Amino acid sequence: MPENWFVRVHEKEYGPVDLETLREWQSEGRLLAQNPVRGADEGEWKTAAEITELFPEATGDSDLKAGTNELYYRRAFGEIITESCRIYGRGFLHFFALALLVGIPSLGFKLSLAYIQYGGAGEPVTPTSRVASAVAIVMLAALFVGWPIFLAGLQFATAELAGGRRIALGEILRRAVDHWPRLAKLSVVVYGSYIFWTLLPVLLILTLASAPSVWSILLALAALGFQVYMAGRLFVNFMFWQQSSTLAGLEGAEALRESKELARSRTTEPMLQRPLWRGAIIASIWLVVLL
Repeated sequence: MPENWFVRVHEKEYGPVDLETLREWQSEGRLLAQNPVRGADEGEWKTAAEITELFPEATGDSDLKAGTNELYYRRAFGEIITESCRIYGRGFLHFFALALLVGIPSLGFKLSLAYIQYGGAGEPVTPTSRVASAVAIVMLAALFVGWPIFLAGLQFATAELAGGRRIALGEILRRAVDHWPRLAKLSVVVYGSYIFWTLLPVLLILTLASAPSVWSILLALAALGFQVYMAGRLFVNFMFWQQSSTLAGLEGAEALRESKELARSRTTEPMLQRPLWRGAIIASIWLVVLL
């Protein structure tokens, strides 16, 4: 058994690290059974599942044997949809519990707003409005705190179920909580970027609308086009930020860079085989179902 190991994630190598570090990465969800690994003094790659000290339960699973260096085998769209339904069915209770982390605070926040009523100047605030305001603040804070846990939990649960392994909800939450600082910071960057590049053109358009003219209309159209352009670029660059920061275990700018590189990879493949177009199509299907 080699003393030091290299791990490959998304075509990048990390190491050399000892077995104890690999155990830490495994407990944090950064090392999965499918990840290619090799000993520092070896040239042949295999899957982490073959390290019995890390994955003793997976050594008999033929699907995880290192017959290939590919992290995931390529699937057709039909297989992706079928596999997604299978994962959802097997992990429904886990996904439902994770959804409650953000669903309950979101519902509580919306319901509390209905009871907030402020009168005109000089009118006293009713006790109901005071309580509702306090509840709204607590629910909004709970939503912000729970959102990174929800995102990380989805990634860890999906990865384990996709690998044919069962994982307890408590373990999912433990891993998600461990990744909370990383996901929280990235959430501010990702969602903040969307908000900023959406509001900036809107404010410019509203300013131009106050003094309508041919030039203001042209500038407003240009601002609208720029807004669409920026939304598209952000969508591409941030497409895989959740996976990069959780499953790949990358921090901050490195996770965003990995997301961008993955989305723009395999440019020589047919269009529908590229991660960018596959991700865009699947995201579009998800939005259609959601709306």
